[in-house]
Amino acid sequence: MQAVFDDSLITGNKMIDTQHKELIERINKLLILCENEKPAKREAIETLDYLADYTEFHLAQLFMFLFMLCESRIT
Repeated sequence: MQAVFDDSLITGNKMIDTQHKELIERINKLLILCENEKPAKREAIETLDYLADYTEFHLAQLFMFLFMLCESRIT
């Protein structure tokens, strides 16, 4: 089973959409690694580490974007 980035996930913001695509690609990579008969443990751990770091980065970017959006609507 794989996650798919489809039109229902498009936000209209190129940066956010690109980051969502990256997250989905890495999640799919992890799924493939875990579904193998002989999982590549090291690569799975590296992918999990990447996902943790990238998720933190993405959420910081998303919060900054939302803050700036809200600020621009207030002023």
